[in-house]
Amino acid sequence: MRVYVAAWGMAAIAVLPAGAESQTARGLSRVPPVVAEALRAGDEDHTALRPTEALEHFEAGLATTPDAFELLWRASREALALGELATNDQRRAEWFERGVGYARRAAEAEPERVEGHAHLALALWLSARSRPASDRARRAEGFVGAARQALAVDPSDATAHRVLGAWQADIMRMSAVTRWTLERLVGDAVSGASWAAAEDHLRLAVSAEPQRLVHHYALGTMLIDAGREAEGHEALRQVVERPSLEPMDPALKQRVRDLLAGAGTSD
Repeated sequence: MRVYVAAWGMAAIAVLPAGAESQTARGLSRVPPVVAEALRAGDEDHTALRPTEALEHFEAGLATTPDAFELLWRASREALALGELATNDQRRAEWFERGVGYARRAAEAEPERVEGHAHLALALWLSARSRPASDRARRAEGFVGAARQALAVDPSDATAHRVLGAWQADIMRMSAVTRWTLERLVGDAVSGASWAAAEDHLRLAVSAEPQRLVHHYALGTMLIDAGREAEGHEALRQVVERPSLEPMDPALKQRVRDLLAGAGTSD
């Protein structure tokens, strides 16, 4: 069985990373009261799986302090989550572009911090992944470059590893003819891809943030497409068994249940 789903890890997506509680505490101690309140209220809504409300709080804070790093990367996170939840292609693309904008501003505001680069990588990947293969390859320099910048700041960053693993897996899902053509079209963005490299990045993501269902989903679908169904199903069971922490997690759980049922396996 082959799963034609990029190993992007759906809500991704862009969520509070491991250790972010301490980041929030540090941020609250250094920012104006209006920003601190936006962080408090937005993080509360994020934890309650309310990305629309969380984004409203973060944007309210940005209206008064437009270069607030802690608000910018969180606003990107919520915009990307809303893009994943969108059912309309145009609206989804608009959310992703909004996420790109906030993440880029965050990366520029504090380039020594990892969150801006990591969310920029994710936002650019999400914006590219539904496009034709040649277009994805042309855009690879952007999301791969941002992911590498994130790893230069923090070599264990899970979001950056997932983006790189997703791209490696995406290349390997292409036909040999398509890969051959794209290697001659864009070179380094495609050459050297392998299932092993995809697995390495995705396992690093799982190891860094085992609580995030998106990493397990990304790893599981990659393993299935690489012909290792038993291992892939085991990784996907983690999605079903672990608690929902992100806006897309409930839908992700249902997707995995359907996939496992179709494969004739149990939860």
